[in-house]
Amino acid sequence: MRLTLAIVALLTIGPAMKPAKATDFYAGRQVHVRIGGSAGGGYDFYGRMVARHISRHIPGNPTIVSSNMPGADGRVLAAHLFAIAPKDGTEIGIISTGAIVVPLIDANLRKRYDPTKFQYIGTADTGVRVCITWGSSPTKSFEDAQQRKTIVGATALGGAPRDFPVFLNALAGAKFEVVTGYKGTGEILVAMEKGEVEGICGYEWVSLLSQKPDWLRDKKINILVQMAFDESKEISKLGVPTVWKYLKSEEDRRIMEFLVSEQQFQRPFILPPDTPKDRVDIMRAVFDATMRDEAFLEFAKKTGANIAPASGAAVQAMVEKLYATPTELVQLSEAIRTKCTKK
Repeated sequence: MRLTLAIVALLTIGPAMKPAKATDFYAGRQVHVRIGGSAGGGYDFYGRMVARHISRHIPGNPTIVSSNMPGADGRVLAAHLFAIAPKDGTEIGIISTGAIVVPLIDANLRKRYDPTKFQYIGTADTGVRVCITWGSSPTKSFEDAQQRKTIVGATALGGAPRDFPVFLNALAGAKFEVVTGYKGTGEILVAMEKGEVEGICGYEWVSLLSQKPDWLRDKKINILVQMAFDESKEISKLGVPTVWKYLKSEEDRRIMEFLVSEQQFQRPFILPPDTPKDRVDIMRAVFDATMRDEAFLEFAKKTGANIAPASGAAVQAMVEKLYATPTELVQLSEAIRTKCTKK
């Protein structure tokens, strides 16, 4: 009788002892979408746009909470996700491409976080960057930027608005004077309107379309050059040349290719290292589903946001390939990147 009762008890409680399915994990929980940029910037826009639509694709329909964690062009958030954030799939981050690339050339930063160990769930866009000046600036073309000092606003070392003008000075003969200290692109745009700086270089084309469509429509700005692996026909129709036109040597071209390689994963969303594989798989599927979501795509279209996604596995492979770049090329790029700028 005792044995029979024991067997019955085990059979009764057995199902309750089974681990919860990964698809049940998110029910009743909060998922935090951390944004590694300041309010009003391109990463903030994409982070909140994705956060607005992913909840209906996550099993269990958890509550989505968005928040900004700016600092050092995304590196503050990267360090948080690497060492502090819970590794259970409840924190997602969108960080800048600079935050992914800079540890490749900065061994000390790589001690704080290793980008190859993040779990990438996808990128919402592959991008083109441009250099622009305010309409009243005498610098109205890239040829002008090669002839006169042009003051541009920038974020920290490793951020696109800081690095691109420095590389263009070294490789293409530009004379940009780079003023750092701005928290994000939003602040730089305000500084342009106020006349504090003449322009910004390394600004995302899609951010210009979504955040300042009137600047383009009303011809308030000059677009000097476009920078990406492939020419944007949309931008070329405006008479804007590609950066490749101004590079004189094969070595210069290889260095610029290294710089723009990060644009293949322009808006990367990541999970912390050691997040359980089943939850990584869920979030990758959720991200892919969001990128196909009709409501999401309609919202993106209305706001002028470009959606050119790549899967988490594809981004993971891109980052690993980037970190396999020959040391010699990395060192050449580092020597250029670390040139002094004005604060």
